[in-house]
Amino acid sequence: MVATAGNLDQLWHRVKYIKAIVREDRKELGRLADQAVKYEKEILLVQENIAKTEAMKDKESERLSSLKKDLEKKVVYLVKIHIEREFYETIVNELQLAARNLKQTMRNIENKKTYKIPRSSNFADSKGRLPLPIEGQVFRGDKRLGFEKMNLHKGIFIEGSSDERVRAVFPGRVDFSGKLKGYGEVIIINHGSRYFTISAHLLQRKKDEGDAVEAGEVIGLAGRIRSSKGTRLYFEIRRAGKEVDTKKWLKID
Repeated sequence: MVATAGNLDQLWHRVKYIKAIVREDRKELGRLADQAVKYEKEILLVQENIAKTEAMKDKESERLSSLKKDLEKKVVYLVKIHIEREFYETIVNELQLAARNLKQTMRNIENKKTYKIPRSSNFADSKGRLPLPIEGQVFRGDKRLGFEKMNLHKGIFIEGSSDERVRAVFPGRVDFSGKLKGYGEVIIINHGSRYFTISAHLLQRKKDEGDAVEAGEVIGLAGRIRSSKGTRLYFEIRRAGKEVDTKKWLKID
């Protein structure tokens, strides 16, 4: 355009035209540069939002995974509770049946005149002074089985002794020697005045019905605890077929 100008005026007009075009081009380039910066900022913001979204997604995924694990644990726990409930309900029913069996056995013993001891005894005077039938740690029967509020037993469990020999706590006569459902091997001794002692869950019985026994005489062997080398004996005192608080009758350190 400059080279083909015919005169100075035409050259001047063409230079001014070129300057105007360059000025507008610079404005457009500036605008485009501003837009590029703006777009770069928007791109960075979008990238930050994507990163935040991914982080939230990962966090939410972890939370859902944790909730799933908690839910699985709760389901397992509820199933366990349900199974345990059925198990304990079965135990309660069996214990109640066993208690009725023992009660009937005691009633049968007392109804047999041939088993009545003619002489009275001073068993009642020994309350709180009777020796343990076997050495070990004493637990209330209902508490040991987890049914303390149900008052299923007033007898005791004696556990932990390495000596398995079970001894009579007072002189008397064996009025029952056999097996009772829910109590295993059982020996019931009549001590006169309608007092009886019951030794149950024996491993072995050493006395038969009708045998006279003295205090301290071995009447059987206590059962073994599977989880340890110790023994376990269930022991109970009854008066006229009714339970008494066995623990109050024994001399316990």
